[in-house]
Amino acid sequence: MAPDVGLFAVVLPSNKETENHKRNNMKSMECIIVLVLTATALATGCAQAPESDQATVAEEQAVSTTAQGDPLLVDLLASKVEWVGTKVTGRHNGEIRLKQGSLVMKDGQLTGGAFIIDMNSLSTKDRRGFENGLSEHLMSTDFFDVEQYPTAQFEITGVRVLEVVVPDTEEVPEISQYKLSNPTHEISGNLTIKGVTKNITFPATVEVSNGSVSSTAKFNINRKDWGITYPGKPNDLISETIHLGIGLKASKTAI
Repeated sequence: MAPDVGLFAVVLPSNKETENHKRNNMKSMECIIVLVLTATALATGCAQAPESDQATVAEEQAVSTTAQGDPLLVDLLASKVEWVGTKVTGRHNGEIRLKQGSLVMKDGQLTGGAFIIDMNSLSTKDRRGFENGLSEHLMSTDFFDVEQYPTAQFEITGVRVLEVVVPDTEEVPEISQYKLSNPTHEISGNLTIKGVTKNITFPATVEVSNGSVSSTAKFNINRKDWGITYPGKPNDLISETIHLGIGLKASKTAI
């Protein structure tokens, strides 16, 4: 008996069905790629932040009105705040100038002080950020809303002298662009950004010479503590961590 050819028949998809199958496969692949990029962003968004001391954050503290000593004016040309922001695809950096400030000294020791940051002076120093107009974006409502909050402020609420550890002369001291190797003080103060005030504590170096004082601090903060919540693009999330580097110089004759 002749075989039943129907049992061996192979049904081939039509050209239209083949094209639909290809399109569905492409859409599935695109979805997988987006999911992978998003997962990578979530996993590494904070990993790129500079390795530095994390400032301790607390609620606003009362500022002593009896801080004794001589006020020294901050040199606005020699003082600034540097910032570093990171995201999945890279890192940006820049600086912000000060508007005014003073440090209070007594018997060669820092006892208080405050300074105002001019948010309109915010600038981007890396080429990519500069070319992409990052400064303008940072000053928009997505970030610092500079039109409504043109200044930020820091006011010292406490100063603690640290025991300076003298390193072994045979050892090479650690040098970091984002972390102090041997801080001399621990400083606490109220940091106000976008109308939100939090008290932060961080290490710093304070050097006094010939009636003037220089101070440097390097630390990280979480921008969400000050209501800065813009996440970035879905496949290029922005780290919540902002690195701040503060350099102050003050004297009785500062500009």
